[in-house]
Amino acid sequence: MKNNKTPKTILIAEDEAINRMYLAEILKDKKYRILEAEDGDQAVELCRNHPEIDLVLMDVKMPGLNGYRAAEQIRTFRPDLIMILQTAFISDKSELEGPEDLFQDVIEKPIKENRLFEMLNSYLMS
Repeated sequence: MKNNKTPKTILIAEDEAINRMYLAEILKDKKYRILEAEDGDQAVELCRNHPEIDLVLMDVKMPGLNGYRAAEQIRTFRPDLIMILQTAFISDKSELEGPEDLFQDVIEKPIKENRLFEMLNSYLMS
């Protein structure tokens, strides 16, 4: 019998190692499967090669492709992937640049655990 409780997979796209480690640690505690990207180019490749990714936490400022450019590329082959922009520069989805449907949501840095888990629960409920 197949287990329907397969852990959800989250990609953390974040160039700051300490932020990646913090997010990975708190998400692993909640039994999510975690993949990590250090820049936008890596995030695009991981999304291309890992169809099991359910959600991306995308940093806005990264070397190479920034969060917006990476999301645009990912949308070309994963149009329904849930992507949440993480940034210290805006606090509301209405302030996002670019196409309205590029990101489902935005979470403000520093990321508060309770807000993150509320958001993940709303997008990843199965």
